Amino acid sequence: MFSHRFIAAVSLGLLAFFAAPQAAWALEPASLPVAEFNEPALLEALDELAAVKAGDARTWREKRAAVLAFGSDALAALEHAAKDEHWTRDRYTRALAAEICRLRISQPELAQSVDQPRGIDPEVYRQFRHGKPSCHRDFAHAGTSIVPLLLEALVFTLPERKFSGGEAGQLERETLLAALVQVPGEKSDGRARFVLEDVLKSGSHSDGLRALAAVSYAQCAGAEGLTLLDDVVGSAATPLKVREGAAMALGWMADVKALASIRSRLESAGLGGEGEEAVALRRALIVALGTLGNSGGWQARGAEKAEIAREIRAGSAALLVACLRNFPADVEFISSALCVVAWKDSLGEVRKLAEDASGAEAVRKAARQVLPLLEMAVAREK
Repeated sequence: MFSHRFIAAVSLGLLAFFAAPQAAWALEPASLPVAEFNEPALLEALDELAAVKAGDARTWREKRAAVLAFGSDALAALEHAAKDEHWTRDRYTRALAAEICRLRISQPELAQSVDQPRGIDPEVYRQFRHGKPSCHRDFAHAGTSIVPLLLEALVFTLPERKFSGGEAGQLERETLLAALVQVPGEKSDGRARFVLEDVLKSGSHSDGLRALAAVSYAQCAGAEGLTLLDDVVGSAATPLKVREGAAMALGWMADVKALASIRSRLESAGLGGEGEEAVALRRALIVALGTLGNSGGWQARGAEKAEIAREIRAGSAALLVACLRNFPADVEFISSALCVVAWKDSLGEVRKLAEDASGAEAVRKAARQVLPLLEMAVAREK
């Protein structure tokens, strides 16, 4: 057994050895080789990443790794490549690739939240009270920075993502897809415009997802997206559900051009019938009027928008009253829309319809159904 004196001596010797500044095995930090940042090589790697086709997850990950290998030295160049002016139809894929890589280098925890959403992990969501997957809230609370990473998942990495088997896995996938499409629109992030446009046009996605993409696209593109949405609504070759989504999306464009488009379609002979297509599109446009003229939405836009707010709210309310007169069977949709618009003048117009003895009984009955709800909505506006 070693003595205390021997152990102390050995300890002192070891301390002296490790403290020696010129130990033969020590490598001074100054002597480590420092690789020089090669920006042309970075930009070439970025171009290769941007050229990857949608859905090619394996190649995307490979090319992305080549960009990420440049580390924090690449941040300034990536930020420049992702500037707002680069997000055009012809150039947005490169800007998107640059911003994705910038975020993955600078905010790896944010990227991780998209790569492995807790809300679609069965071990997590089965503990929820409803026991179903849900990741929308997590993405929505993350701030606008998350949007490019959501677009990456939607366009490139989804094919490699693992889900549970059977119906549970299908629900997980649908839940994730819906969140990836909806959240960019809810943040009104214009960078998502062209990705959402592609989803809307794509026949490879479900009709329901394309309908969601139409609304999200409208929120991102604003009035510039009106032409595409008008084309989709009027396209007989497009599935009805997608056309309904595009019709409702018109309400998310806070512009008089959107009001004019809705008016034109409601006044067309094609939407006056009782066929499935005519009724579905008409009701979608009624919903759009409620969204477009929503009093709370216009209040949130501030006093500088007061003039256009009056024009759009008054116009939306007038069209809804006309719909009540012409399509009383749609009363549930019309009532909801009138109440969110809550335009004071519409109250008198609905009251006239309710009291008009010369009018159709169906119209009087519908107006009487709307009247008390609209009175409460208008009273809250005062």
